[in-house]
Amino acid sequence: MAKEDPNSHTKKLSMDKAGLQSFLDDRVLPFKDEIRKIGLDDVGNGPTMATLIGDADITKEGFDSYDTGKPLGIGFMLQAANLGGKGEQLNKAVGKTATDLTTLYEEQTKLFKDIEDNLRDTIDTLFKAQSDNLLSIDGQEFLDVFEDVDEDLQGGGKSGGSGGGDDSDE
Repeated sequence: MAKEDPNSHTKKLSMDKAGLQSFLDDRVLPFKDEIRKIGLDDVGNGPTMATLIGDADITKEGFDSYDTGKPLGIGFMLQAANLGGKGEQLNKAVGKTATDLTTLYEEQTKLFKDIEDNLRDTIDTLFKAQSDNLLSIDGQEFLDVFEDVDEDLQGGGKSGGSGGGDDSDE
């Protein structure tokens, strides 16, 4: 059974300049924007993982101003003497998960930025080649354009990818 395309209003992918541009505009950029939104505090959805662990938006001093702890503001339950240390263990586990999720979102943001950049390079290559398809482009040249995406997918970070590319304008 064929799975229904969630973006059925868009055209099928074709390996020409217009098709790749459509894929970039209709598929990659909206997805990249949704990943970006995950990293922003939102009134309706709450704070980000980075905010919960005190890495973003709120200073550590402001977050822990009443000794409530981070990421959970459970006050005296964080002390090892209370609750048999379970509050402290819970807070550490939630903090580790929030840190891991923050790293994952950062890696995904970088991956999709690299995909966007590499698709733009591919489209530029097609335009410069004045060709209607990828047949006239050397296969290795095409793969070289996606080298930093390949490095992102290879890994290096804890969650599966952190290498390659230019990090200057994330």
